[in-house]
Amino acid sequence: MAGCGSVQDTATMMSAEELKNMEMDAVAAVGTMPYSVEMQTEEQVYYSPTDGRLLAEGEYHYPVVHSKAAASNYTEKSDTLAPSEVAAKRVNTYFERWLTEQRSNFQEISAMAEKNYNCSAGSSDSSWLNPDYHFIDRVYVSTWSNQHMVCLTLWRESFTGGVHGISNRQPVTFDVHTGREITINDMTDDYVGLCGAVEEEILRQIQERQTREVTGYFKDYKEVIRQWISRSVFFDQEGLLVVFGAYDIAPYAAGEQAFQIPYALVEPYLNDYGRGVLELK
Repeated sequence: MAGCGSVQDTATMMSAEELKNMEMDAVAAVGTMPYSVEMQTEEQVYYSPTDGRLLAEGEYHYPVVHSKAAASNYTEKSDTLAPSEVAAKRVNTYFERWLTEQRSNFQEISAMAEKNYNCSAGSSDSSWLNPDYHFIDRVYVSTWSNQHMVCLTLWRESFTGGVHGISNRQPVTFDVHTGREITINDMTDDYVGLCGAVEEEILRQIQERQTREVTGYFKDYKEVIRQWISRSVFFDQEGLLVVFGAYDIAPYAAGEQAFQIPYALVEPYLNDYGRGVLELK
C-alpha cells in the first residue's frame, strides 16, 4: 500500500460523528426488509517486538446480517433454509472472506511499519519520535438501498508514512432477495452500448469541469475512463456514481473524481433484471 502523511495532518480523516452516522445508516437501510443488521468491528494492533512501541493499528467495521425468518419457514424433515436465511448467509460469507483479506493486509502494513521504524532508529528527525505516530488502516461502512438491492460503500483510510494519508471508497452491492453480489454488468445485455454511453458522458462532464476549474488530468485519462466499468460504480436514488480514486486520472491534490450518471442515460441499455433491481419499471 502506497501511503503518505502524518496522522494529525490528514485532512481526509472522518469525524467521529460522521462515522457514527454511517453505522446508523447501515442498520436503517434494511429496516423494512426481512433482515436485521449488526455492525461489528475487528481491531488489530501491532507493537515492536524489541521495545513494545505501537507501530500499526487496524480497525475494520463490517455488517453481520441476520434473517428474521420464523421457524415455520423450515420443514420438519430437512435443514432447508428460508430464502432470507440463504441471502443472509451469502452476504455474511462475503464479509468473512473480506475480513480475512483485511487481516492479511494488516500483516503487510505491520511489516512495513516495523521496517520503517527499525530503519529510523537513531535518527534525530524521525517521525517516530512523536509518541502518537504509527501506521493506520481503517475501513468503515455506509449504505444505500431500495427494496431490491443494498449498495454498501467501504470507506478506507490508510496512513503508511509520508506527507499525508490516503482514502478511497469501494462498492459492493447485493440482491436483497438472494444475497448474491451484483454489478452493473449483470444489469445489461448491451455491454458495448452502455460502456460507450457512460464514457461519453464522463468525458462531457470533464470538459465542462475544465471550463470552470483548474484540474490537471493525466495524459492517459481518456484510456482510464474507457475502463470505467471495472472501477468503483455505486448506485443511489439519482443514478450511477462512477468514482476514480486519487492518482487514477488526476493528481492527489485534485482528490477523487466522481461522476454522477443519471438513470435516464443508462436505462435504454439495461435488461429486465437491471430495471427491476433499480426500480425503473
